[in-house]
This record gives sequence, structure tokens and C-alpha cells, in this order.
Amino acid sequence: MPLPDLLTFPEEEVTCLFPGPAGALECKFTPCRNDHNSPRRAINAVVCHPHPLFDGTMHNKVVSMLAKACFETGIDSIRFNFRGVGKSEGQHSHAVGETADTLALCHHLKKIRPDDALILLGFSFGSCIAAKAALQIETHALVMVAPPVERELFQNLSLPECPVLLLQGDKDEVISFDAVQTFADSFRDRSTFQYEVFQDTGHFFHGKLLPLRETVMQFLKNKVGP
Repeated sequence: MPLPDLLTFPEEEVTCLFPGPAGALECKFTPCRNDHNSPRRAINAVVCHPHPLFDGTMHNKVVSMLAKACFETGIDSIRFNFRGVGKSEGQHSHAVGETADTLALCHHLKKIRPDDALILLGFSFGSCIAAKAALQIETHALVMVAPPVERELFQNLSLPECPVLLLQGDKDEVISFDAVQTFADSFRDRSTFQYEVFQDTGHFFHGKLLPLRETVMQFLKNKVGP
């Protein structure tokens, strides 16, 4: 059965396709918890997954937990597979195409919900893609989890002026903790920048996914309006 196109916002969680720059992008739309305790906020989120060449997909546990944090705080979210992953068409494009994929989705959200704010979230490779996209489109907040800032593709990475949350495990076995520390130090003078270190935590936040969700939820509640 073919997947439906993402042209409007469905009323329930659904996997769908979006016409991206290099072909269809496989997306998972998750509407927020919409009840009297947590009404929908006028905010939409795009969540970016880890590196496509190292088994990164939108089904990654950290990515799913970021979407869950949005769900719990009244924010609709879309996570998606970058080009060449899952049912997404095209080929890996070394961050250039992946940034274009992200921006295409962001522009679509702004088109169909022009009065809503936009936030970007990402894990590992996806956190840097989210940051690159946030510099090119109006973004209300940015969440970065374990960004590989020392990699050549992301050297000299800057950050937007919006509220930014950076989360990092001190026992990361994939990326350099020291490099992330140095990166974070360069933004400590910004009142909009928040850096949190998770103790005894590796790259994939095994055993720390619930504290990760709680930290992101608190940031979204405190820093992201309305």
C-alpha cells in the first residue's frame, strides 16, 4: 500500500511521503498530546536522525525520544529519513543534500502553518544538520544531542541566535567529548545557550533516555513559546 503524501497535517500518527529535493522523503508525523492538560502549542518540530552511512534512521531511539518530548509538551513533530535511507529516494550527499532535505520540510511547514513557530532537533550527525538548517530559516529553538563538531563537515559550525540546548554524554565513544566541550565554551556568553552534560553516558544515551526526554521537555516548556 503506497504511503500518503504529506500535504496537510493528519489527525493521528502516520508514516507518509514528502516530495523532497532529490525525490520522496519518508516521514513520520506525530501529533502532540492534545488534551486539557497539554493543549497543542502553535509550534512545529522537525527532528533529524544520525549519520545515514552508519545505520542512522528516523527510528533511532534518541530521535524517537526527541519526538516523544515534543508530543508530551504539546508540539507536533515530523521525523524523517534523509535521502537514500529507508523509503526516501536519492543518495547520501555529505550534509549538503541532507540540509536541503531538512529545509524543504521546514519551508513546507511554514507554508501550510504560516502562523506557527518552528523548532529543530537532532541527534549526532542530525544535530549538526539541524543547526545548519536553523541558520538558513527562522527558527524558534534548536536542540542538539551529541553533535560531531570535530568532523570536517561541521568544522566552524555556528549557531543561530534563538534558544539552543546542547546535550552531551561525558563517556561518548563515538565523538570527542573534549571537542564538544570546546565548542560549548565558545557560546557560554550567550544567555540563550544551555549546555548539559550527562554523567557516565555514552553516545547513544543507553539507560539515560528518560532523563534526556525530561531535560528536553523542561527546555521546551521554559524556553519555547507560546
